[in-house]
Formats: sequence, structure tokens, C-alpha cells
Amino acid sequence: MAWRSTLTAIALILVSTASASRAADVITNADWIKKPKPEDIMGVWPREAMRRGQNGEATIRCQVSVLGALVDCQVVEEKPAGMKFGAAAVALAPQMLMKPATSNGRPVVSQVAIPIRFSGLSPAIGSRIPGGGTPAPLDTTRRVIAGVAWTQAPSFADVAAAYPQKARERGVGGRATLDCTFTDKGTLAACDVLQEEPQDLGFGRAAKALASGFATAPVLPDGQKLAGVGIQTTFAFTPETLATPPPVVSRPRWSAVPSAEDFAAALSATTAKSGDASARVVLACLIQTTGALGGCKVAAEEPPGLDLGAGALGLASKFQVRLWSDEGLPMVGGQIRVPIRFQLRDAQPAPPPPPKP
Repeated sequence: MAWRSTLTAIALILVSTASASRAADVITNADWIKKPKPEDIMGVWPREAMRRGQNGEATIRCQVSVLGALVDCQVVEEKPAGMKFGAAAVALAPQMLMKPATSNGRPVVSQVAIPIRFSGLSPAIGSRIPGGGTPAPLDTTRRVIAGVAWTQAPSFADVAAAYPQKARERGVGGRATLDCTFTDKGTLAACDVLQEEPQDLGFGRAAKALASGFATAPVLPDGQKLAGVGIQTTFAFTPETLATPPPVVSRPRWSAVPSAEDFAAALSATTAKSGDASARVVLACLIQTTGALGGCKVAAEEPPGLDLGAGALGLASKFQVRLWSDEGLPMVGGQIRVPIRFQLRDAQPAPPPPPKP
């Protein structure tokens, strides 16, 4: 396939968010472990651009998690505008893996900007790919999406049940990425393992076993049906997943949060008489199958005596968590701590400077 060497170029601009708080801190930047292959990029090439034989480029900015996954990816720039090369670049994120940045030897979250070039098509041949052998027709491509709001996803218990026995016995973790197709019911089918690390412990098979646990609305917000649309989904297997009870989840992504009116209604008469400017309540909850919070208890309240705990518990029903993290970790069944800050008084303006003599 002669186009393989010219199809794409992926560079990397590192923007570390690990701060050096002391002069002795040793910071290392994130670095590549796995980049997408040319055929991976061909698989997400925007359909209209493919039809026109249109090349393009995009730059996305992502966070690199402590597991090395690329999460919270946003499009910074795409050329030409409106051809969806940015969305295609974001769809590639599950296939990328990095060695995380470190601070004094410990993994930390960092940011990277990734320019991706989609090249190798010729307008003269339209929907066909140049190069040796038989050109590939347009209908070998499909639309691939990312950032799906799942209505159903595997739980901690599901992941623990699917965890490969050999990896469980060794106490090691792994990672797998699946390429799947949506059915007309919004579920996943025809899943293939794109990558798994390490390759001899069964993480790819475990991910395929979990794929049937995902579901979403069968129609996108723009009205397009999901049937036949592709998605690449990451699964991160960590020994902490096997803990009983499940661990406290970190960095949840919220699909719903209380409004300003909800916060105002949570304030009590006792709070209104307080001279404090702000207060903080921490709730300890469990994440339910819908992403709602249940079984919440007040874990901390500062300052005490303001009667805010009951109000904070009343807010718990307004929160909802996305069911599967961008890192590929379950949320359902996990414990979560929710810090809620109440602004009790408007900030007072600074006093004017004394008059000059």
C-alpha cells in the first residue's frame, strides 16, 4: 500500500500542567507510547472530505491522565474549516496512549496539543485512494463519533467479573481499545480489538465481553440515526477496580449539576444569620446505574453549626455523573465524594486607600 508512508504525520506539542512548587522538583513531560496507524486515520476520515478527495489537518488539545490516556480532548484548529477533520482527530484519541508526565517520579495530569495531518488523497480520483494495488472505494469508510453520553454502561462489578484471571492473579492492570458499530437500538456490535497492552493477558477479550453493557439513545441530537456509525472505546483495567467496596472515583465528569436557584434554596435560616462569608460541605455517595447519586451522607461540614448538611443532601439528587470515564474506567457502583461550596455573603470590596496628606 504505497499511500502508507505519506498518509499522515502526527507531531506533539507538550504543555505540562505539573507545577514545580519547589526548586528540587523534577518534572518529566508526557511522551508517546502508541500513535494511531495510517489505516486508523483512514478509518475516521470525514466522509464528505473522502468523497471530494479532500486532505486536511487538525490540532486537538487533550489532558493526559495519570494512566496515560488522552481525555477531555478539544479541537483547537482545523483546516479547511467545516470539513470535520477536528471531530475526526478527537475520534482517534482512544487509540493514542502516552507515558504520563511525572513530578518527582509520580504520574501527574498534563496537557498536550496534537497536530494531525490527513493527507494522501487526490481530488482527481475523488473517493479513491491513490497508490499501488486496487483503490479502496468510498463505501469502505464510515462515520466515527466520540464523546457519547451513555445511558447504560458497565459497572465496577461488571469490570471486576470480566477482569482476566491471569492478570488478576498477578495483580497487574492493562488497557484495550475496541472499534465497534452501533445497532439501531443504540447498543454496540461487531467489536474488534484495535489494541491491548499487555497483549498476552486477555484484556482485549475482557473488553469485548463488556461491550454489550453499553447503550445510548439510537438517534443523535442532530437527528441522525446511530445505526452503522462507528465508535472507538477505551477500557482501562486497574487492580483497584477489584477492591471491595469499590474505590472512590476521581475526576468524574458531570452530566447534570444543581442550578444557582437550587443552591439558594438549600440555605437555611440558621445560615442566614451566620457572619461567615462561605461554607463547605462534603457528601459521600454511591453512583447509581443511571449516574445519579444515592446513599449520600455528610462527610464533612465547615464551619459546623450552620445547618447546611441537610441542604447539601437535598442537592444530591441534582447531580448526575457520566457512566464511563474518558480514561476507560467504570463509574457505576463507585464511591464518590462531592465537595459543595456555599457562598453565603458577597465579597466585600477592599477599603479605599487612606487620603494622601
